[in-house]
Amino acid sequence: IFRVGILVAICLMMWLLRTSMPVWFGAAFVGLFFLYWTAGGFSGVAWYEVLSKTVQPHRRPAIFAWRQTGAGLFALVAGFVVTWALSDHSGMVFPVNYLFLLSLMTGLIIIGMGAFVIVREPYDYETATRRRPWKQYFRMGTRFVRDDRNYRRILLGQFAFAIGVMATPFLVPYL
Repeated sequence: IFRVGILVAICLMMWLLRTSMPVWFGAAFVGLFFLYWTAGGFSGVAWYEVLSKTVQPHRRPAIFAWRQTGAGLFALVAGFVVTWALSDHSGMVFPVNYLFLLSLMTGLIIIGMGAFVIVREPYDYETATRRRPWKQYFRMGTRFVRDDRNYRRILLGQFAFAIGVMATPFLVPYL
């Protein structure tokens, strides 16, 4: 909630100050973004704790493999969206085009965090009794997505968050 609040605050500042950017805006932007990423370090601990309780050990490699694969595929789409938003074809001029990207990022992060919040964290889980070859992890991936609701929610959260943060490098030129 704290991280989303920071992103919403940055979006509001950008919207309200879009016609005349005061000097203090740059410092406020950097300060808020610093808080955003710092809070991410703390929330990462909770993220991995819940992940360790909801995804059985033999399924964890698959979730990280699917996360990287899916984020890579969505990065291609995101590249087209960013290119369009920064082009003359979008009809948006600076700083509205950057506000659009930041708002899109914020919305995707909210979806990802929402998917994470509805994950039901069990009190206990059974540990895997045998190791499996890597090939088998990838073959089992689609079955995990189909059969395990918590796995699907975590995967959706990982995808949405990864796509959302892709816009952050484009905020640097904005400053």
